[in-house]
Order: sequence, then C-alpha cells, then structure tokens
Amino acid sequence: LIKLKQHGNLSPNLDPFSIEGVKTDFSLMFKVKKTGSKGLNATIERPIPLSIAKFIWQLERFNIKASELNLTRGKLSLFNNLDAHRCQLNQVQHTTYNAHLDALCDYVEPDLVQYDNGEYRRNYVR
Repeated sequence: LIKLKQHGNLSPNLDPFSIEGVKTDFSLMFKVKKTGSKGLNATIERPIPLSIAKFIWQLERFNIKASELNLTRGKLSLFNNLDAHRCQLNQVQHTTYNAHLDALCDYVEPDLVQYDNGEYRRNYVR
C-alpha cells in the first residue's frame, strides 16, 4: 500500500461520487514485485468495492490539492505523513506505516480474539 501513487490508482480514473461513477465497477491498479521483464514490474488491477474507490478518490484529490498548494516535500504516495512542524506532507516509510496501522487498530478497536490459553488479544493489520 505504501507504494501506491499519489493519484491515478483507480481504473477507470473516474469520480466514484459522480452519477456515472456510482454505476461503475472499479479496480485498484498497482505494480507487482518479482514480475515483468528487464527490471520493469508488471501492473495489475484488482476489483474493489465502491466504498473503497470513494476513499481512494478522496485521498487522491487531497494529495493533488496539497501539491498545488506547495504543502508537500518530495515525492508522495497515496498514504502520506503530515510533518506537523513544517505543515507539509511527505512520503510514508514502511516503519512509520506500520505504526500508523497499529494506531488505527487501537482507535477502531477490532474484536478481541481468545487464544487457546484463555488470553485475549487484538489482531493488528499488516
């Protein structure tokens, strides 16, 4: 997920909030590692629900607007960090991405799972 482009990830590249968009089947486009030839990774598409397409579309519009307003530092991805001291977005790294996922799981509090030893734990997304 941290390798997705800052925009242009939906196929078709159409506003999912539009009249035409709500009737459209969307896919997420991304590059697959260890595929392709001559050092180029193959790009594939996988179907996604309309709700996810809308979420991605909003993130992409946000990234485009932030770039237009010069509120970015360097190349962005779809998911970015906000540098609160500089009020700028910068590309997320895998270490900070995992910490953000942990914080999201803590916030939304997914169900606890009881293990064989009777202990309860929360599963975290990776």
